[in-house]
Parts: sequence; structure tokens; C-alpha cells
Amino acid sequence: VLCRNLVFTYYDEALQRLLLAQLARRLVPGGALVIGIHESLPAQQASMFAGSASLGIYVRETATAGKT
Repeated sequence: VLCRNLVFTYYDEALQRLLLAQLARRLVPGGALVIGIHESLPAQQASMFAGSASLGIYVRETATAGKT
């Protein structure tokens, strides 16, 4: 999922957390989320992903709560 220079730049943290949870539910394990290099994920939810924050590339490693 390519989500650059919008969600994690212009929206408040509560909306960022909500949208990130929705994106994570749609990513299969091993799926990638790409954000802008000057953006960062909300700290509480960054643990759902592994990857390179400096490149803005995050990979979903495990199942997200609520996904069947």
C-alpha cells in the first residue's frame, strides 16, 4: 500500500491511528506499507510492522488483531 505525504503528515494522531489500523487489517503478513520518508507511524502502532523507518517502508509481520 502506497500512502505517502497525506495521512501521517496532515491528519491528527487519533485519525492516523484509526487509518493505520484499517490499513494494517488489509495487509497480508509480508505486505508492505510505504509512507513518505519524512513521515512516521504513531508509536503505539509501529510495533505491528518491521522495516526501515528511514526509508518509509514497513512490512506487516504478524496477524493483526481482529483479522480472520
